[in-house]
Amino acid sequence: LPLAIETERESDIRTALALAARLKLRLVLVGAAEGWRAADAIAAAHVPVVLNPFANLPTSFDELGSRLDNAAILAAHGVTVAIGKAGGGIEESYNAGLALREGAGLAVANGLPHATGLAAIITAPRAIWGLPAPTLTAGAPADIVVWDGDPLEPATNARAVIIEGQEANLANRQRALAEHYLGGERR
Repeated sequence: LPLAIETERESDIRTALALAARLKLRLVLVGAAEGWRAADAIAAAHVPVVLNPFANLPTSFDELGSRLDNAAILAAHGVTVAIGKAGGGIEESYNAGLALREGAGLAVANGLPHATGLAAIITAPRAIWGLPAPTLTAGAPADIVVWDGDPLEPATNARAVIIEGQEANLANRQRALAEHYLGGERR
């Protein structure tokens, strides 16, 4: 398993990279608000980053260099980027899926290529933690979501969800109320 180090400040990022190189550790940077300042070194070390795309204003002195295009700069340098970060509100959310999609969408709105934004919430996390890449082949286990629009757009809705080959029931209280009072589903 990789060693995950949560750090925001450029100097700490560079120290973590040096430590990983010296001890021959497989490293993952978590946070990296100032990662854009060390993007070349992170890329050269082949270290992935799990970041908070909502970080644009510092919440501590460690994050003084926070900027919304951090993910785009890191990806442009060849760094594998995933969305999600402790304290970033994603894993603390009542609905982590929506927060992940919104975070990836925000990163895309700030220069991250759309395909890279999707990868940051679908394939990059699996690769970072050493899990096999997802496949969509006959007989393979799969979780699939069919959207009515761009999955990175918060206003889109899931039209079908398939978990381990079984279609999930999407009925919920909000949909039932909309159908009852509005005569059908509305957005």
